Amino acid sequence: LVRQSMMGRRFSASGRGVIVPEPDLAPDEIFLPLTQFAGMLSGARDIRNRLSARCEDRFFFERLQEWMEPAPLAEAACALDGMLRTEPVWCLMIRQPSLHRHSVQAFRVRIWEKSVIGMPPLSTAGFNADFDGDTMAVFLPPEPYAQDLSRFSLLENPGIVGTGAPAFATGLDLALGWNALSSEEKAVFFEEAGCPFDPSMSFKKFFSKLLRALGKHPVDERRASLRTLQKEVCRASTGQASLGPAVFQRLCDAFRARFQDDIHGFAK
Repeated sequence: LVRQSMMGRRFSASGRGVIVPEPDLAPDEIFLPLTQFAGMLSGARDIRNRLSARCEDRFFFERLQEWMEPAPLAEAACALDGMLRTEPVWCLMIRQPSLHRHSVQAFRVRIWEKSVIGMPPLSTAGFNADFDGDTMAVFLPPEPYAQDLSRFSLLENPGIVGTGAPAFATGLDLALGWNALSSEEKAVFFEEAGCPFDPSMSFKKFFSKLLRALGKHPVDERRASLRTLQKEVCRASTGQASLGPAVFQRLCDAFRARFQDDIHGFAK
């Protein structure tokens, strides 16, 4: 349906942007740039009309595309983001090539003033995406579908089709952050998962146990638990689950200094 109705033709309520990590988001939320969302609303008048009906400022949406200065832009983004918390709008995120179900997922729209798309690090696995300049397409489906696409979100489809493995990212910087957590910090999450405490357990193995335990809880509780875990793990690693060039260079230098003899031996 997505490939027929949206990807294969011009679609006015769509856009594209570079993704960056945002650990404060739940796995089914996405930060869109205010200016991009304002442009997409011009092609999605049904969504715009619904939001306008709930807005106290009758000229708010007419001024959105005019607010390009940093201060008004931040204020407008905050106001619109607050509105979307009570009047949700869902979008479809796609990263080509869309070869399987998890390369097309639904996210609840959040708004910020930055010019990039903020994405929860846990949600990158299904898209085979990372934060080295990858871009993703975003589509605003027409009403009434934009009101609730939660069935197509990662929280409702947590397993890879065919294998059943978790469709969440559990490696790279996330695994690094898990290993950096103290035993006391890990114990809180093990208690939530309802499994025996094992500080040496890998993040991937623990995450599978946690998902099974969270499957019995309401969606809002699942969302909150995974957001907390993501935030703590990212904080313990690099802060954002994305190594900057300077940090990466320091790690490479430390690696060479520590394993210089092994590297020479391997080369020979």
